Amino acid sequence: MKKTFIFCLITLFTVSAIGIQGRKKKDITESNTPSTKFHINYRYWDKQVINNCGFKGFPENSFIGLEEAVMQGFQTVKCDVAFSKDDVPILSHSPRLERSTYKTGLTTDYTIRELIDFDFGIKTHEKFRGTHVTTLNQILMLCRRNNVMLEIDCSDKERFPNSRYQCLYNYVKKNGMLESTIFCDNAENLETLLDIDPNVIISIHKCINKKDIDTALEVAKRAQAADFSIRKSMVSQTLIDYIHEKGFPIKVWNVDDLNDLKNFVKMGVDRIVSKEYGPKFNYRIVEMELED
Repeated sequence: MKKTFIFCLITLFTVSAIGIQGRKKKDITESNTPSTKFHINYRYWDKQVINNCGFKGFPENSFIGLEEAVMQGFQTVKCDVAFSKDDVPILSHSPRLERSTYKTGLTTDYTIRELIDFDFGIKTHEKFRGTHVTTLNQILMLCRRNNVMLEIDCSDKERFPNSRYQCLYNYVKKNGMLESTIFCDNAENLETLLDIDPNVIISIHKCINKKDIDTALEVAKRAQAADFSIRKSMVSQTLIDYIHEKGFPIKVWNVDDLNDLKNFVKMGVDRIVSKEYGPKFNYRIVEMELED
C-alpha cells in the first residue's frame, strides 16, 4: 500500500512537471511571435514619454542618470553616442569634453582608459563627484537587463561621423539589442546604416518643413521608420498633420514643462522626449479629457 502511494505521488509530480514545462515552452513561443510586420520588440510603437539622456538632476548621458530613469519607470531611454580615440563608443552629447567635465579637448583625443580617469559628474553637482564616463556597452546591458528600449542619437556628425555606423551597429548586435534599439539621424545619414542592415529601427531626425519631409519620406518608407523626430520649437499643427497624413508618427524633443507636454498630446504628437514626466504622465488620460 505504501509503495503504491509513493508511486502515485511520483507519477503526479512527473505529470505536473511536464505540464509546467509545456506551458513555459508555449509562453516563450507565443512571446516571440511577432504580431506586426515591424519588429519583435514593439513597445516603442506605443504612445509614450521617452527619457532624455538620464533622469532630471543627474549628469546627462551618465549610467547613474539613465539607471535612475529606468528605475523611475521609463520604457524607452535616449542617449547620445561619441567615440574615444581607440573607437570605443561612449555616451556624450558633445564631442568636446568641456560640456561634461573640467577637461579640454575632444573625446577622440583620449583612449577609453584615459577617459575613465576624468570626472563626468562633478560639473553637474558635487554629490556626483567621481562619476566615470559611460560606455555604450553599459547602457545596452542596462536596457537589456530591464527590458527597456534604447534610442541612440547619431545626428551630430562632429561626434558621430557616418564612418562609425558599422562600429556602432556591431556593438548593438553583439549585445542582442537590434530589435530594441532605435537609431536617430538625418535621413541622408541613415542611408549608411540601412546599407549595413535594412531591418534596423530608425527615427528620422529634424525634418522641419515640407521639403525636408518629402526628401526623407523615401528613406522612411524603405525602413518603415518608427517616427519623425522634431525639435519642440519647430513643431506646428500643420507639420504634425502632414507627417500623420504620410503615415508616420511624430516625436517631439525636449519637453520638460508639463503644460507643454499636455498641449503636444492635444495636438496629436505620438511620442515626447523629456527628462522627468514619463512615469508620471498618462497619454490616455489627456486624450480622454479631449473626448469629454
